[in-house]
Amino acid sequence: AGPVMTLYLLAMRLEKLEFLGTGAAFFLLINWIKVPFALQLGLINSSSLTLNLWLLPAVATGALLGRPVIERINQRVFENIALVLTALAMVKLILTK
Repeated sequence: AGPVMTLYLLAMRLEKLEFLGTGAAFFLLINWIKVPFALQLGLINSSSLTLNLWLLPAVATGALLGRPVIERINQRVFENIALVLTALAMVKLILTK
């Protein structure tokens, strides 16, 4: 859903922070809906939660540094980076069996 969502948000001509906020809210909702199914399938367990705790400092650092970094990036550059990464993700999805 990532590449499709990126293309949709780019087509809406959202500013960088609106783009990121809308994408984050959308995927937060989608992923919360998936939690009961992941629990039932055993995808969320004590070892995965332990890994999540170990990665929490990296997530917090990214959250704190993300806004100052994104504010320094030009809107056009941001959109071009998003398009290139979307194209790479789509190629990977097509080539993955």
